Amino acid sequence: MTATTATTPTAAYPDLHFAAPGPGSWKNDRSHCLGSITPVVQDLMSVAMENGMRTMFADLGVPADTLEAKFVNGFMYTRMRPLIGGSRATTKLPPLPILKLVSRLHPEMRRRAKTATASLANHPWREVIRDWHATTRPALRAQNLALQAADLEAMDDTALLDHLDTVHAHNQRTWKQHFILHGYDMGPIGMLVAAADQLNVPIAVTAAALEGASPSSSAPSVALAALRRIAISIDPRPTTLDALRAASVEADRLVADTCSNAGSSSSPATTWMGSH
Repeated sequence: MTATTATTPTAAYPDLHFAAPGPGSWKNDRSHCLGSITPVVQDLMSVAMENGMRTMFADLGVPADTLEAKFVNGFMYTRMRPLIGGSRATTKLPPLPILKLVSRLHPEMRRRAKTATASLANHPWREVIRDWHATTRPALRAQNLALQAADLEAMDDTALLDHLDTVHAHNQRTWKQHFILHGYDMGPIGMLVAAADQLNVPIAVTAAALEGASPSSSAPSVALAALRRIAISIDPRPTTLDALRAASVEADRLVADTCSNAGSSSSPATTWMGSH
């Protein structure tokens, strides 16, 4: 979709039009959002993605300004914003000789090229990963758990609004950090895929080799499998979490850890944010 196109999705909604949210070429992003999403998440995504990607692109030497996210009727659209002329309504690249000349002469393009060369040589993601495990993730988890533990029912209206402001500000910071960190996880994964491709290893095989490698992704399934083993050993079978927790000390610990960590591994108040 471009700034010159607009569509009506169905005859049932004749007044619902989809116009490009800005100059350039936009693509409907269905990888994260299959349908329309809430205004709160729209605000977080549009600001955090643009600012986080812009920071990461500059830090690693990506020859683009940022990845923009905008919403049309609640649906997410993205576009890669060029480093030069990002506000122009163009949908095609300039001639290749001009592009090569600009990439060699434009000061910021030259800086990006130098930074990219250093990134590929120095592998900065290794230090970022070490910091993530040593300091960043534990600090974020503690902040999330503290916000998650707030007693909402005990708050008056003013205190509740102050808490929601605190949660939203925390989400803005952590969502931006999420997109900055994407350069340090997806970048090396892309390099792995490219290296495997040079060896004629299909991308499906490379991707399958990484399945379950992330503790953040695999740990919940391990805990749930342990809870399942406990549940099927009980007669009668527990039908509530309270009944499962009462089965044993281990079951109580696993349920408590699973419920707590489900909200602490990323941003807090996810359930509230997703429903408003």
